[in-house]
Amino acid sequence: MVYFYQKNVFVDQEEGTCNPFLFFLLFTFLFCIIPSVSKADGRPYKVKNIGSVASLTPINDSIYFWGDTANGEGLWTSDGTSTGTNEIYHMIGSRRFTLVNGNIFFTADENYDGNSELWLTDGTHDGTRQIKVINTYCQCDSISGLKSFKNLLFFSAFDPVYSWELWRSDGIAQGTAMVKNIHPEEQYEQGSGAAPDFEFQDHLYFAADNGTHGSELWVSDGTNVGTYIFDDINPGGQESHSAPSHFINFGDKFLFSAFTDSAGRELWISKGLVNGSNDGTLLLKDIFPGTKDGVANSSDPENLVLFEGKVYFIAADSYNPDNPSLKNYALWSTDGTPEGTSKVYGHPDWYGNYIPGQLTVVGDKLFFVAGDQVHQVEVWVSDGTASGTHLLKDIYPGRKDGFFDYPRGLTKVGASLYFAANDGRTGSELWKSDGTADGTVLVKDIVPGSDGSQPDEFVVTPSHLFFRVNSMELWAIDRNATSGIGQGSFWDLFLPAILSGKK
Repeated sequence: MVYFYQKNVFVDQEEGTCNPFLFFLLFTFLFCIIPSVSKADGRPYKVKNIGSVASLTPINDSIYFWGDTANGEGLWTSDGTSTGTNEIYHMIGSRRFTLVNGNIFFTADENYDGNSELWLTDGTHDGTRQIKVINTYCQCDSISGLKSFKNLLFFSAFDPVYSWELWRSDGIAQGTAMVKNIHPEEQYEQGSGAAPDFEFQDHLYFAADNGTHGSELWVSDGTNVGTYIFDDINPGGQESHSAPSHFINFGDKFLFSAFTDSAGRELWISKGLVNGSNDGTLLLKDIFPGTKDGVANSSDPENLVLFEGKVYFIAADSYNPDNPSLKNYALWSTDGTPEGTSKVYGHPDWYGNYIPGQLTVVGDKLFFVAGDQVHQVEVWVSDGTASGTHLLKDIYPGRKDGFFDYPRGLTKVGASLYFAANDGRTGSELWKSDGTADGTVLVKDIVPGSDGSQPDEFVVTPSHLFFRVNSMELWAIDRNATSGIGQGSFWDLFLPAILSGKK
């Protein structure tokens, strides 16, 4: 018997029998509440049954991506809900989504001829259109390196006359044009190869080859006249390339990697344009001095990240004594001065397949992936000091045999690190960490079995973490939900009480 008194409900039920009132609540939770709980408790969920997805790109609080359903390929968008996940336009190969002045530029192939051209969308079908056909020569991917700069889109494009050069677009055909013919000689395969990699103090910096100096550091203010070679770092003619790369802002300077015949590939620093001069562009430090077989040693600095007021990176400073053909790499840091550039931590096994990578900053911790002979490749963590750099957790003890056995996709999500890892039992699945061994846990065994779900393409919006499962399905985690990871499920907590019939 059920008694009602004000807002309280009292149930007179014999212990050991099924309570009909609570059984009613069970079905209410089952059909009305449970479907939303999986999305609202911080657990991963499939956003929508689309088919295959790729090129997930966060823009504002949504993602744009390529989707392939039974009806064919298209441009899609998602806000993390099933109803908010829809196809915008039917086309193939949509990718490289870049937000510029409220509109989204991207590349796609509408005619199914293999020629990818420049498109624009405002997020609606009617507001999606091709801007201009630039390549009329070959069936090829003819646009790359899209970057927003001064409310315009800058990019590298292949033109049948000028080959690969620097272009810009305001979103209409008339306003889409080559910025400058940097390599004046027609070279079908190359052109200048200019791509707008990096912005610093209202200028673009990038590598380009004008046919005279080789691939060197160029600068552009977005105009023809304001686009010119910034520094011939490795002088000597057309074949003397410095090939600058790995740019990063560092206060009133920027750092990058460049090659010279005298020092090899090392870390450089620049103040950019100072009164029209490049005098502040210098080799920061020859980390790996000396030569081998008459060629300058290279430290190959890469994975540059800002952390604790410095730039941290991976570089080599010696050859492995057991295998002289391989370099030993280490974690380094710099404050922007030669004397302030030093090794933080090195391991004798950091060579070959065990070289550190995927440097990812989360709060006061620097995460990365590295290997050694005992643990093979695992996630490591550092506070920026030698004593504070160590293996985070041996997630998969023993030997690992394949790519999906290694941690991948390190991604900052709030105060946590998310990544894919295999513990040897579940296969490659979604993990998270707070920077401690105990706080490094499996989020969910999405696909039970030894193969796992193999999550990848992690992207973050203000409200969600999106990723793919098995390189196909679109999944997400609601960042604004209270995490249910590591907690009992609804069934674990409430089903026994409901069925027990206890008051």
